[in-house]
Amino acid sequence: MHPQQPTTFAVAVALLLAALIPAGFTRPLAAGVLGYENRQIPKQVALIVEDRRVIASNTRLGRMDPVLLEADEVIETTAEAEAVLLVITNHRLLGYGPVIGWRMLAREPGEPVESVVAADFAAFVTTGARYLNFNAANGIWAAEARSSR
Repeated sequence: MHPQQPTTFAVAVALLLAALIPAGFTRPLAAGVLGYENRQIPKQVALIVEDRRVIASNTRLGRMDPVLLEADEVIETTAEAEAVLLVITNHRLLGYGPVIGWRMLAREPGEPVESVVAADFAAFVTTGARYLNFNAANGIWAAEARSSR
């Protein structure tokens, strides 16, 4: 029996692996090759809080984007990261992304806020009733009801 000749595909895969493994590509290719790890996001937004409004200072697009607060609206907490702003009032949650602007999500009556975290383009909020996240790149709020404890 004669040994089979390797296919062109098998030779290409072997050459690719021979080149990548010594170069340190032993982690999943998507993470290293596509640049998803150790990504540095430049500071693009800053929050300015005034008496009856909040302003997003947007250095990415070189503008200021204000939101007026309602007469009985009170800011409870804020969070800020490189590319996301979050303002939580007694009435609503306001998320801001440098390209999409302000996006609002109504707050449930009496809903207590337990934790707030902002990083990169994302904001995460835990309330007594829900888990919430905001994606500042596309302006989408997501909510999931918490199970009863």
